[in-house]
Amino acid sequence: MAEQLYIDGWVPVPPTALLEASADEMVRDMRANRVDLENLTISDMGLFANPEKALKLITMHNSKGREFDAVAMISMNHGHLPHFSSTTQEQYDEARRLFYVGITRAKKVLLVASDFSDRRNRPCPFINEAGLMLAGSEDW
Repeated sequence: MAEQLYIDGWVPVPPTALLEASADEMVRDMRANRVDLENLTISDMGLFANPEKALKLITMHNSKGREFDAVAMISMNHGHLPHFSSTTQEQYDEARRLFYVGITRAKKVLLVASDFSDRRNRPCPFINEAGLMLAGSEDW
């Protein structure tokens, strides 16, 4: 994972040692608490992450009331947010509120990413509404 973050340009150098140290710390903690590692699920692993230093993967729904030094909101495409099944103004407004919750969680760095791999992919309309600059979206 560290190498892929580096290759994709997300970090200047591969944070391999940091990620390995974080994972080792979690495993030590799980062993100390006699966790059944063979039957551990991904969601269970979050319980053992260092709450101050660990990378957190959470939904916007679960981020309300929390703040983080950095936030990356991914897959911010129309059809994902608002969801393609949204048909009412109330659903659209709820999606807008959820987007606002997401962008206000970052203390220092906010990254909002849309997928442009297909010409039909359009960015989430709330990005523009919020006045955020989206690299690669000059034509939108």
